[in-house]
Amino acid sequence: MVLPFNYIVTIHNAEAVLPRVLQGIEECAGVGARIILVLDGCRDGSEVIATRFARKSRRETVLVYAPDVHEIKSLNLGLQKAQPGYCVLVQDDVILQEPRLEALVHQLCESFERRLGYLSFRLAAEIRSTSFLTRARYSIRAGRWALRPMIEEDHLLAGRSDQSGIARVDHYQFYPRMVGIKSPVCLTPELRACEPYLDEEFAPYCYDDVDLSLRALRAGLLNGLYSIPFWSDPAWSGTLRDSAFVSSFGAGIRLRNRQRIWCKHRDLLMALWGDPSSQTSLIGERS
Repeated sequence: MVLPFNYIVTIHNAEAVLPRVLQGIEECAGVGARIILVLDGCRDGSEVIATRFARKSRRETVLVYAPDVHEIKSLNLGLQKAQPGYCVLVQDDVILQEPRLEALVHQLCESFERRLGYLSFRLAAEIRSTSFLTRARYSIRAGRWALRPMIEEDHLLAGRSDQSGIARVDHYQFYPRMVGIKSPVCLTPELRACEPYLDEEFAPYCYDDVDLSLRALRAGLLNGLYSIPFWSDPAWSGTLRDSAFVSSFGAGIRLRNRQRIWCKHRDLLMALWGDPSSQTSLIGERS
């Protein structure tokens, strides 16, 4: 039996592109899918667009209202409304372009005997320890606390991009990686059964997906990159256009959360980087 899909869209002042974002989901959503639109502190016409879409959609559509709580908490509000099955998390600047998405993802999961956890359609990475020299450079800008141990990523990117220095892959192939990175991403039913929500310790945003991916590894699941076609322009992102948000949090929250990842998952990371024989007990401890 193929479990149904949920599509969770976090929306913050995205009226310019939202009709196309919702149309992309409508074209991908199969029979039995649920579309969950989280209106996160919208001050433009996004609510009107979402309400109109909900009336016309062929799929069950749920509207969730949040008082500008930002990405992690708004995603958790959406996950609370999700039915059992897959969850595709979509930011409000992403237009899905693969109508076979559900069949492809289900087929991929079946081919791995339902041992997949966190799948990114865009970006994935291996995790490594940040060198002391790099941390020292951060400390000059952010203060002495930046010298604490932290992690950084070695990225693998799907499709074309202007980001230089990142390896790229073609569509429709799976590449195992330690972590998947939003957006869009898919949480499998197996991951949701053991880790149903993002850790709001990382709020308001960033590295929550790395944390959830590492929790998937602890549960004995496999993460990675599975590239499918979509279109995105980050300049449309409501959060990125919110100057107050950017100025309030800046780079400091990224450093904080990179350090939190290290503190929370040090044992797992050391096992993954070190003695392979120790990975079985750690990664399989909840399988």
